[in-house]
Amino acid sequence: MGKGQVVAPKPSSSSKKDKTKPKMIEKSTIKKASKSKNQFTEKKIEQVFKMKDSEVTEIKAKTSKIEKKEEQNEQIEHEKVKVLRKESVLKSKSKSDEISLKDDNPLDDTHKSKRHDDVFWGEHGVIRVKGIPHGFYEEQMRKFFSQFGKVTNLKLNRSKKTGGSRGFAFVQFRYKEVAVIVAEAMNNYLMFDCILKVIVYPQEKCGPSLFWNKIDPEQPPMMKRREKMLVRQNHEKSEEFIEKRRDRQAEKLKKMEEKLAACGADFKIELS
Repeated sequence: MGKGQVVAPKPSSSSKKDKTKPKMIEKSTIKKASKSKNQFTEKKIEQVFKMKDSEVTEIKAKTSKIEKKEEQNEQIEHEKVKVLRKESVLKSKSKSDEISLKDDNPLDDTHKSKRHDDVFWGEHGVIRVKGIPHGFYEEQMRKFFSQFGKVTNLKLNRSKKTGGSRGFAFVQFRYKEVAVIVAEAMNNYLMFDCILKVIVYPQEKCGPSLFWNKIDPEQPPMMKRREKMLVRQNHEKSEEFIEKRRDRQAEKLKKMEEKLAACGADFKIELS
């Protein structure tokens, strides 16, 4: 080497390593670390959510207590409802008793009573109307007599065969006083070509049976029976029925022949 030349020093082993470069980690070490962390967290979760037998029994006891309390509350509410219903029934009965004890206005129709009760028939008044003209039937009578007071029941006597009016009827009013007024006002009243005869029907004869068996004018009882008989007679009969009928007829004819033979007449009757 010449005198003017300078030789650079060789780099040492320490200087070779570059501090700025990051260290390289192998993949196997990363996987191992992640597995260990997951195992740790799973163990922790199991420890947190796993309960002891004592804790389970305590929770069951608490839930059973809550259920018992709810059942008791339901029973108490059910009993309260029963009590309220009984109170409402007693109140309604007391109100009905108060109404029955009060002095009623004869033209007041608010009071109601049972039809099978004696008080019902004692308070009500019935009139009998005779000489009813043609066309003055149930609907017309109810509208006409309702101007005096409330009509609780009405029956126009009709024929069982034809369903036509027989000319007399029974009308029931809510109060006796109204029936008396109607009898006084409508007796000998001229309606069309007929004179009405109206009287207050005696209370001894009044009863529920007075208004039974009302007849429908379109289908009276005899007409219904006729229709049923026609259906029976016109329906197709079986062979057994026809044979039985022939046997009966033959027996009757034999008896007739025996009677004629006893009288000295030889006569034979044959079935067609």
